Amino acid sequence: MIWCMVKIKTIIIFGLAIVLFTVTAATIIHFLELNRLKPVIGQIVKHYTGRGLTIDGDIRLLAHWPPTLVVEDVAFQNAPWGSHPQMISIKRAAFAVSLKSLLRGEFRFFKIRLDEPEVLLEFNPEGKSNFLLNLPATEGEVVVPVLAFNDILIQNGYFEYNDQKYNVTAAVQVHDLKADIPGLHTPIQVLFDGSFKGLPVSLDGSIGPIMAWIRPGYTLPIDLDARLGGTTAHLEGDIRDPLQLKDISLDFSARGPSMREVADLIHSNMVPELGIFSIGAQLTDESGPLALKKIAVHIGSPDRIAFSVTGMVDDLIAMKGLDLDLAMQTRQTDNLMLLADMPPPFSKAPLSAAVTLSDIAENQYQLDDVFVSVGDTIIQGRMDIDLSRVHPVLGMQLQ
Repeated sequence: MIWCMVKIKTIIIFGLAIVLFTVTAATIIHFLELNRLKPVIGQIVKHYTGRGLTIDGDIRLLAHWPPTLVVEDVAFQNAPWGSHPQMISIKRAAFAVSLKSLLRGEFRFFKIRLDEPEVLLEFNPEGKSNFLLNLPATEGEVVVPVLAFNDILIQNGYFEYNDQKYNVTAAVQVHDLKADIPGLHTPIQVLFDGSFKGLPVSLDGSIGPIMAWIRPGYTLPIDLDARLGGTTAHLEGDIRDPLQLKDISLDFSARGPSMREVADLIHSNMVPELGIFSIGAQLTDESGPLALKKIAVHIGSPDRIAFSVTGMVDDLIAMKGLDLDLAMQTRQTDNLMLLADMPPPFSKAPLSAAVTLSDIAENQYQLDDVFVSVGDTIIQGRMDIDLSRVHPVLGMQLQ
């Protein structure tokens, strides 16, 4: 009996202690003026990144469990050469912090939620990324605290890519983005749903780690499955210098029901509707310039018209170092005439053609192993095309 009474008293005392602690914590949270920390936070960020951080909204600590820190209207300064003054802006950010992890020297969140974030990734004409920060010089190895997210949710966001060197821009609307980030040195698991130029887009896979975007010397592995409209794609490989977009080795594959849908994304009216397609290639800069190797493109079907391209491009940006095998096949010649918006021919015989295309100098091309078959007629030979002169020159050796 005495033991039971002692046990009951212990439980009551423990319960009162919890209640007292909760009330005290709620009172402290209620009267704590976190907005006074804005200048201090800005100075710390400026010291460690060389960029400014502004908080135009409130900083609040919500009085519930787990403790949740809310920050509103946050903006992180872009590089001086950037196209916009802010690199990152967030309408509202909420962080549910794990107190137990702080005692272990970690900084782990139960949940992070970002509302209406806008992120700008860009490269200047010299190829330098705006994510390359001016980190302070330190002696010896810097110990970075463990940063991990159990759950991150981004809603109604906007991501923009701007490459000033190659004049490439793109923008994606983010409807929902969920990510698991076990640590700074661990790949990020992502699940994304959004839109790109009016088409639904989704992403599932891993990319990372975070340190690869912050500090040199980290490799960025990529393993992603994507869907854009009716097209599916897979990207796998790594970028050994992601800050400068160098040492790239990525394998890409895609397939879809309509090439016309993809052509509309680049506002091209020159690509007709040919039906299903598949694309495979390796993007690499192992020999210096950015190259496209192991190209394997197949469009359409022989029942109507089928095209294929295989080979490589040694310099993708300058479009030099071409070594491509081109082929076309159709069971009826009038299919090709209809595609070119020309009157149908007298004969509807099967047609097939193949050629090897290479560049021998600036604006000079060579077509070897020319082969054209129309019904029982076969044409073979080679051709030379010179576009470097005022008037283009075409040379042919056919039989």
